[in-house]
Amino acid sequence: MPVHWLDGPQGTLVSTMGTKFARLGDMSGASIPVPPGFAVTTYGFKDFMDSTGVGEKVGQIMQRLTDPDDLGALEAVSAEIRATIEAAPITDRVRRAVAAAYDLLGERVRQPGLKVAVRSSSTKEDLKDASFAGQFDSYLGISGEVDVLSYVRKCWSSLYTARAIGYRIKTGLAHDEALIAVGVQALVDAKASGVMFTLDPITGDENRLTVEANWGLGEAVVQGVVTPDRYVIDRNTLEVIERHVNKKKIISTFSPEANHVIETDMPEELQDKPCMTDAELKRLVELGLAIEAKYGGCQDIEWSVDRRLPEGENVFVVQSRPETVWAAKKAEQKALAEQPYEALNYMFKYVFKMGQ
Repeated sequence: MPVHWLDGPQGTLVSTMGTKFARLGDMSGASIPVPPGFAVTTYGFKDFMDSTGVGEKVGQIMQRLTDPDDLGALEAVSAEIRATIEAAPITDRVRRAVAAAYDLLGERVRQPGLKVAVRSSSTKEDLKDASFAGQFDSYLGISGEVDVLSYVRKCWSSLYTARAIGYRIKTGLAHDEALIAVGVQALVDAKASGVMFTLDPITGDENRLTVEANWGLGEAVVQGVVTPDRYVIDRNTLEVIERHVNKKKIISTFSPEANHVIETDMPEELQDKPCMTDAELKRLVELGLAIEAKYGGCQDIEWSVDRRLPEGENVFVVQSRPETVWAAKKAEQKALAEQPYEALNYMFKYVFKMGQ
């Protein structure tokens, strides 16, 4: 099964689609709007690695790495492995499945030659106890069968960035235990994008949801190159209780001429204007609360608003992961709070035993 659709009937498994796309598929099945698409599964990755002999070559290269703290050696091993993966031909079985799925995706959205996001989805990222998030590659604005397959290989090879190799070694995770899927999704024609936390990320207050938004694609917000608009919403009333419309000088957009995402100056007349309407903001918050309820914990959500669609239908979730900073602090506080009771229990047991 080289390909699995996000809205496929077979269910969504992390082992097949990676954490990111298993969750997107799960949300799609729960009627939460995500951009349509499919995953090139971990089976497709393993088929490529095994059938081409690339997996064996990678193992041989990895054996030369004796010191994970040697950054130069890490970079050299990473570069050689990535070049090996990206140069190898994709097996016919995987190539045919991806090409057919890409064509069908274009038919579904009525856009032949559709521009897509090609995104890595490891089996070990976006977990409550893992730090792999952000270590793997994603690409936007890819079109055509040849380029889609090329960027699928680039995402596969990002399983072996120097950072990811070093992290696996230091955490004792075997390299062959970390698999990767690749998601191919219709690219949202983003009027605005950003992040939402279903709490206040500064104070941890769960009565306050926080949205950060900028014009265009979300890269400028995620990479911190712009001061985005910031909205704080009351969880119970869904009313905006703080509204900070900042001067947004940079916009991330897809450039057809450059054939990749670029950052450009925002037109001056739009820099001081809010990039979301109240209706879009309310819809986003409703989706955030639904996702939080589904997964039973506060979420860190990436989203986009499609300029082509009417309000009410134009907000899409492109990623959701568990919020980790305040969750870790809560777990630590709970453990500390329980310690005195554990000590008292021990003391009572000791006194009772001495009195027998």
